[in-house]
Amino acid sequence: MYNEGEQIAILRQILAGTGIKLDDAVLAHEIDCAKDAINLKRRHIPTPEVPLEPQYFTLQIRMAKTAVLRYGTEGQTSHGEVGIAETWESGSPYNQRDLDSIIPKGRVLYASTL
Repeated sequence: MYNEGEQIAILRQILAGTGIKLDDAVLAHEIDCAKDAINLKRRHIPTPEVPLEPQYFTLQIRMAKTAVLRYGTEGQTSHGEVGIAETWESGSPYNQRDLDSIIPKGRVLYASTL
């Protein structure tokens, strides 16, 4: 599990080739928003011990990167810059393929005692 400082460093390294320079607070915000989006779709209730399930750490960073790259697109559903092309569903800062890779938790609503 990565701590916030490590996540920011990873995201900053990924964004290095794009020329995008943002404060750590902005990157931390995008990382946190990605975590919230994953937990919402996954139906995971975060705890201090498990704020995000480990299998989604990489996706969290990828979603935060996508959100940062969407800055300045002003409502566009696709954007290309510095050799990076991105496409989004309207109204969401995340790629649909990333959201589709999140598997919602299921639970038994009724169990028969037969």
